[in-house]
Amino acid sequence: MTELVRYAFEDLGASRIEAFTDEENAASRAVCQSVGMQLEGVMRSERITPTGVLRNTCIYAAVRGGA
Repeated sequence: MTELVRYAFEDLGASRIEAFTDEENAASRAVCQSVGMQLEGVMRSERITPTGVLRNTCIYAAVRGGA
């Protein structure tokens, strides 16, 4: 994932990268944090599973230059 972030910023010229992950998906959240993304917020009861359970979604982001 680190290479993907580098590619987005350096080769594609992106100024911002976002990732959306289920609040309970610890592995995905750890990956986001490991590449320097910061938690920007949690959308509560943002989606519903096929079994009818409401789930929260975490929004992670990284910006060019780390600002």
